[in-house]
Amino acid sequence: MTIGAGLLIAVAAAAEPPPFGVWVVEQGDGAIEITACDDGVSLCGRIVWMKPDGAASLKRDVNNPDPTRRAEPLCGLTLMTGFRQDEGGAWVGGKIYNPEDGHFYDARLRRDGEDRLKLRGYFLISALGATETWTRAPEDLGRCERGQ
Repeated sequence: MTIGAGLLIAVAAAAEPPPFGVWVVEQGDGAIEITACDDGVSLCGRIVWMKPDGAASLKRDVNNPDPTRRAEPLCGLTLMTGFRQDEGGAWVGGKIYNPEDGHFYDARLRRDGEDRLKLRGYFLISALGATETWTRAPEDLGRCERGQ
């Protein structure tokens, strides 16, 4: 465990533990690893698995608003940043990047039992958003490699 992860756990001890680990997104076509951000206080997440689908297995960030980044692989891409736990146990104040449309959205996370997370992404206000349920990835889930 890193020092940052230890600090994050200490800060969050009064509420729920951080949802560290690998989570499969609702559509089942990718998995996100949630860890402590470099600041040691907030949560971040990056793509660590993508469902293989033949010729499209070399997935790139083609919808990135920065044209110089459109050739970068999605595998390893940090797409969640800045989630901090509130008094009610939710992880709020974060941003999530959607590589399907190249936009960043405000987001919040909440545990829904031990092996489920509810992620709500929204624009401006929570009512203008959608919620997904992520499930804890199986232990034997493979990992994509940066550059794939």
